[in-house]
Amino acid sequence: MEKLTLSTLNHTAKLLKCQRFTFGQHLDKEMLNVVELIAEALFSSGKERVAILRKVKLSLEKLRVLWRIVLAKEWLSASQALFVHEKINEIGRMAGNWMKDTATGPVDCLPGAGRNQITQSVARVAAAQPGRDHG
Repeated sequence: MEKLTLSTLNHTAKLLKCQRFTFGQHLDKEMLNVVELIAEALFSSGKERVAILRKVKLSLEKLRVLWRIVLAKEWLSASQALFVHEKINEIGRMAGNWMKDTATGPVDCLPGAGRNQITQSVARVAAAQPGRDHG
């Protein structure tokens, strides 16, 4: 997730001004929304976690559509688009599996090391957001 977030932020920063303030802002917002929702899901359980993960999947679908438009406008290369779509699909599969595990199995579906790594990544990305309340 961290690679996709950084790639998104780096790519949108390079868009032309008119593209940056239409697609760039929407891409950044949705990507950061996914990061925030996953952080929320880490500290939730049961039905609340499943509801949050559904929001993650919705945001991922929005990202897919926006990136397809960016590719159609030729604002990124085919290899960049492939990377983005592979990462979005990977996050979507992980969220879907996490939803299934939450609905049918253990309360804490992420091992401690995985949770710490994700939490640290989320904290780094959140700290890099100017003008946001991190408390």
